[in-house]
Amino acid sequence: MNLDKKELPGRVINNIFKFNKLEYKVNSGKTNFWQIFVALFKNIPVVKYSINWDLDQNIIHPLNANLFNGKIDYIPKNIVACMWVERGVVNKQG
Repeated sequence: MNLDKKELPGRVINNIFKFNKLEYKVNSGKTNFWQIFVALFKNIPVVKYSINWDLDQNIIHPLNANLFNGKIDYIPKNIVACMWVERGVVNKQG
């Protein structure tokens, strides 16, 4: 899927939108990273402040070009957007 990198820097892989990984140096000289992920799930009970979804068990709503190019003007009401961040040290040994 082609996306405008200026508007939404990232890509869709396995129906998960992955923003570009950000890397930065910390005082110790190591390089850390963080990356944001977003997936749309079907039929998940909405519970505030709870992680109640599973990438392996829940049904992921397909991410397609129509969601990004304005050709669809709604998302079905049974869809929940789940967002998470992964962070760590680049090339950590051990």
